[in-house]
Amino acid sequence: MVRVSGNLALRVGRDSLTMTDAQWGNAHNGDYADLQAAFEHAIAHGDARVAAHTAHALRGMDVQRGNVSGLRARMSACFALLPKASGLDAAHLWTEVTPSDQIAIDAIPRLESARQRLAAWREQDDAEALYSALGTYADELARAGDFAQAERVVAEAAALERPDWPVRLRMTLTSQRGAIAMYAKDAAGYREHRREVVRLAEQAGATRAALSARLGLGDAALLAQDYAEAATLSGEVAEALREYNRPFMRGIALENLANALVHLGDLRGAVHAARASLPIMRHNEAGADLFTILALVAVRARMPEMAARMLGHVHAWIASSQYDLAPNEARAADEAGREIDAAIGADAQARLREEGRRLTDAEADALASVLFAATQND
Repeated sequence: MVRVSGNLALRVGRDSLTMTDAQWGNAHNGDYADLQAAFEHAIAHGDARVAAHTAHALRGMDVQRGNVSGLRARMSACFALLPKASGLDAAHLWTEVTPSDQIAIDAIPRLESARQRLAAWREQDDAEALYSALGTYADELARAGDFAQAERVVAEAAALERPDWPVRLRMTLTSQRGAIAMYAKDAAGYREHRREVVRLAEQAGATRAALSARLGLGDAALLAQDYAEAATLSGEVAEALREYNRPFMRGIALENLANALVHLGDLRGAVHAARASLPIMRHNEAGADLFTILALVAVRARMPEMAARMLGHVHAWIASSQYDLAPNEARAADEAGREIDAAIGADAQARLREEGRRLTDAEADALASVLFAATQND
């Protein structure tokens, strides 16, 4: 069983690079339960190789399904196997330990996990895996604000790239370039690279990746403060993702839509989008991110005390999750903070933020429900 499941996991990974989304789904959607069972068996028996291969397949399937709620537990389980692993097995485990956007484990700083992954793959003869590791490391460097080093790492990855590699593999570096531009607040570069990902993804029949890049175009419009375009693009992609049944990506698109609408002065529309986004984001361990937008809605709906508590909830999440707000959410939080200060003063805001830091997720969501009701009844 273990050998068969390990081979299945490798096949799922290979097929994800060469098949269209429709072909891949038809071939492998029924394999998830078997792969999860094989992963759990491998973890229980300390089988690093099968654990890493099945974790990799499951991560790819989670991304395709738009539900990453099981990712953090698998990352932690793989990290626990590292002390007894070496060589190629360790390299595969490090790949599964490195973060996925908002999800990282507490056991190791996210930049260090990417560095360890890269170091492990430099010891192996696998150009494609090294290329992917370089892309991940560049992304984490950009998150940390080291844009010069991120660009050097991207250049190293680009030198490895071969024209006969699958398009899906080659477009990952274009996607990373877009992420670096986003962290650098370069809206034009962000748009350029996301448009190129759309082109490559459509060429490869990668529907989910194309939709993800279109989501990024809405995010880039937000970064450029082109809020009307951001609302149009985010609304369109949210509807497409609903039809395509990719809930996590749809939750992000709805968050972007709420961000655009609050800046356009449409508080009811922002609340409608945020209310649909919140349960999806919570399920995927990203709910607090949305409270940056809710805080801005609250202060503009003349509820500055609520807004301050919401910002406290956001910052408690940041402190515990190794996640820094992306530029658009950071700007919304900064705007909300300034407007709260103007309404009730800095001392009151600091006190209320401290109260917000102590809110549980359920308590914060109850606060959001009060905002939803009050705003809809205005």
